[in-house]
Amino acid sequence: MQSSTSPTDVENRRCWSNLPVDPLTMILRCLCFLDQLSFRGVCKQWRSASQNFPAQYGQSAADDPLWLMISRNSTDTTWEFGDPSTSRIHATDVPELCRSSTRLVLSKHGWLLVFSSKPSPSLFFFNPFSRARIDLPWTTDFSGMTHMLKFRYRRTIIYDYIPVFALSAPPTSPDCVVYAITYFDEDKIRISFCRRGDSCWSTRRIEDKIPRTKFGPVKNAMVHDGILYWVEKQGEVRAYRESEKGEKYRHFKRDKKLSSVDKVCSYMVDDWEEGKVLMCVDCKWKRRQVITLLKNIDDPIEIEKLRIDDDKYRLNLKRDGYATPAPSWLRLDSFPVGSWCLSSSTDDNGSNFRNWHRLKTNRCPSSCDLSGDSVWIEPKWIEPSLAIAWSS
Repeated sequence: MQSSTSPTDVENRRCWSNLPVDPLTMILRCLCFLDQLSFRGVCKQWRSASQNFPAQYGQSAADDPLWLMISRNSTDTTWEFGDPSTSRIHATDVPELCRSSTRLVLSKHGWLLVFSSKPSPSLFFFNPFSRARIDLPWTTDFSGMTHMLKFRYRRTIIYDYIPVFALSAPPTSPDCVVYAITYFDEDKIRISFCRRGDSCWSTRRIEDKIPRTKFGPVKNAMVHDGILYWVEKQGEVRAYRESEKGEKYRHFKRDKKLSSVDKVCSYMVDDWEEGKVLMCVDCKWKRRQVITLLKNIDDPIEIEKLRIDDDKYRLNLKRDGYATPAPSWLRLDSFPVGSWCLSSSTDDNGSNFRNWHRLKTNRCPSSCDLSGDSVWIEPKWIEPSLAIAWSS
């Protein structure tokens, strides 16, 4: 028996599909990321509205927390995305991110920066939700990255010849600059950078007269107000800025190093009350140091040494980690790839995001079974049409 559709039903469907763009945009602003994806599938009109919201940087609700993206197998292409707001884990196949030939090196603004060895060495930005991709120029200065593929587990040791990357803006922005810092010849620093529109990498070399025993490989890098900062294995912090007036390099000298072992952790902090962006350099059993990130690289450096019992900007991780969203002042995507892991459980509805915790050793306990990369990613749908060629 065939069901009949009344003219009223047809008219109601037509009304919903023909809503003006303005109310559709208002609806989109109130939706979380998963609901935005569902919104796209309603009809062509709604999909068209979502493609232009917001047109420059992709879709993401302002209150959406970052998702923790991990792989549990060293060769598989299956990735899991843990959503702290719903405590759910979503698994999906991402063929472009095969663990046997690719490594994640950075996550910012909803984009992953990926190194791939096949069919030839390459670097590219990738959005795992929409499959949008932007290929970067390659340089032989990064040839040491092929050694990353030999590591089955994410190592805590970062070798001199493997560059550490930082990003100044979303790769779709004309202001985007990609930086890479590499140490070589025991006393030299190579800073490579590629601006949006460049067809090749530019390189600056810095020689710092520091004994090799105090000259360690890079642990982490970040950009703020056009200034590139990086933190070494022993907790030393350096800064570099390239401008029309020339280049400027600074070494934030301290009385003594934080650590001689690879336990230094650094992350960015938004202090809303003081209106400052800071870098916290932390080492277990040592006094943490908070550095106010500069507006001008020539400004005086502010370094605050916190007492060991001071909880300011401290990651108060219990033994089982966080089961709630991160502190509002913490920028989770300022951590290096491989710094975090999640613990999960399973019920009738699927996998649950139980908690997340710092990855302090080469491997997690058997309850986590992490053997691949892990990274926090901003949940955004980047329209593939926005992923125009880097040098176009």
